[in-house]
Amino acid sequence: MLTGSKSLLILSNSILVLSLQVPDYLELVATPMDLGTIKEKLNTLQYPDVDSFVSDVRLVFKNSDKYNLVC
Repeated sequence: MLTGSKSLLILSNSILVLSLQVPDYLELVATPMDLGTIKEKLNTLQYPDVDSFVSDVRLVFKNSDKYNLVC
């Protein structure tokens, strides 16, 4: 499970950006996305198509790579 690791918690809930003491995250990542938001969007049928869902999933990992390569 991705959310079981402290290093991956940022993927599961954007509010954890503050609680994990990574205040510069929002300075480096222009469009935050997390797995918790994706889950909520799935549960509330907010994705108009598969491509929108895939785009958000890719954004999570793109943001993770961007932040972790800088830090």
